[in-house]
Amino acid sequence: MSKKSISRHRFYLFVANVHFFVRFAASIINNVSDTYSLTCVFVPLVLKPLVPEFTEEDTPEERQYLLLNLYRHHVNSEYKGRTSFIPVLKPGMQRILYYLVYLTRHPLGIDVFKTQAEKMAFVQKKILTKLKMEKTEKRFQTQDLFGIEESLDILQKDNNVELAKKYLLEKLSKSQINLDYDTWADYLEESDLYPSDFQEAMKQLVRERKVENINADVSKRRSKVIRPNWLSRSETWKKL
Repeated sequence: MSKKSISRHRFYLFVANVHFFVRFAASIINNVSDTYSLTCVFVPLVLKPLVPEFTEEDTPEERQYLLLNLYRHHVNSEYKGRTSFIPVLKPGMQRILYYLVYLTRHPLGIDVFKTQAEKMAFVQKKILTKLKMEKTEKRFQTQDLFGIEESLDILQKDNNVELAKKYLLEKLSKSQINLDYDTWADYLEESDLYPSDFQEAMKQLVRERKVENINADVSKRRSKVIRPNWLSRSETWKKL
């Protein structure tokens, strides 16, 4: 992206309630993550170069994550907004084609993006798993009898829920929390977890009598135990 193009896009980024999607090419990350000695890289919407602090011990995956978070930090700081992302895989391959980075100033934007991103990640995973299974079946001329891909999905989901439970308990251990739209967006942005992970985590914590909603009886809520709202209408949670 040229500096002229960046300047034109920057104008729109300072308009209230703007939403931006940025394709953060995997080639940029790979060029940087392949060598820790590279000192900087120019990326979309940020005029100054990023300077990732890599070490020899960092894995390529760790370097990718560090650079992506560094980019999000600069964008958030410069445009006073929020960002989230999802990796988009190369069709039929377990290789990242690009990271789709979402930028917004509205707290509800992150919730909408993360909800759709989870669906997209699920579809990508299913397509990839199906292609792998088809290759295996052709090789061994047999069909899968035990639904291995479903088991792997469940294991991944369980792990995310456990991470969400730990995250919520750490937040609630400090004080009671009004879970309004801004706080909810903070959780989603900071943790890189999905809304459904937090909903299931809170449901389990309520069942285990580890947390409590001060304003409402949430025991009969089935899917959305957490119901964010504007600050004046938000519900307060505390750790027991």
